[in-house]
Amino acid sequence: QNAILNIDGCEQFTEFIYPESNFTVNENSGEYPLLVSFTDQSVSGTHPISQLIWEIDSELIYSNGNMDYLFSYPGVFDISMTAIDLVGFSDTVSFESLVSIDTLYGDIDWDAEVTDSDASLVLSHIVGDELLNQLQQATGDASNSTSLSAFDASLILQFISGNIDGIPIDHS
Repeated sequence: QNAILNIDGCEQFTEFIYPESNFTVNENSGEYPLLVSFTDQSVSGTHPISQLIWEIDSELIYSNGNMDYLFSYPGVFDISMTAIDLVGFSDTVSFESLVSIDTLYGDIDWDAEVTDSDASLVLSHIVGDELLNQLQQATGDASNSTSLSAFDASLILQFISGNIDGIPIDHS
């Protein structure tokens, strides 16, 4: 038999049961910024669950239950949650590509609007004054040419002023 000692005495167990992790989301796609609510559906084992560890986009978030998370830029996100009980037994559940946040082409600064400052960021990147990450570069590629150019900044400005209906432009 197995035993766990605590201040109140000794509990005897013939078999330890691990917790079972699970959760649900209120929505899993949309435009940024998107607030997603995660609802814990974990089941305790022999001991009560004492902590949850969520992993979203390589960020660890510690909680004791449900939580909300604000997705502030586009992408497809894997989500995992680990339930840990009072004695350290744990279980992890993972969902690949669970949340998908749509891209707003031209919105390089992730403020949910395409503005002249986005066109300015493209130009600043071209001359080397601003370093844009790969996702920002892809979002700013309004010409669908696989690289940023002054033409992309021009297309962003034309879109803002209503001269073109949408970006990225369709070459077909």
